[in-house]
Amino acid sequence: MSDFLILLFYMPLSVVFCIIFLYVVSGWSSFVGMTTMIILYPLVGYALSLLQAIQKGRIEAADARIGTISESALDFSPLS
Repeated sequence: MSDFLILLFYMPLSVVFCIIFLYVVSGWSSFVGMTTMIILYPLVGYALSLLQAIQKGRIEAADARIGTISESALDFSPLS
């Protein structure tokens, strides 16, 4: 339980200190960079969902080709 409480208070405090120190080092441009990252963050999820849809389509097409080849191979079985 104490580990959870430490994380509960340590993580936000750590983020605040990092932002303050980044501002001290970089100035106002640090806020521009952080704002850009926050705005573009949903774009990553959207791009990954597009890639997942493309990959799913490629897998379905490959499965269809493999199924066709398997059926063709069974058609050429020797007559006994």
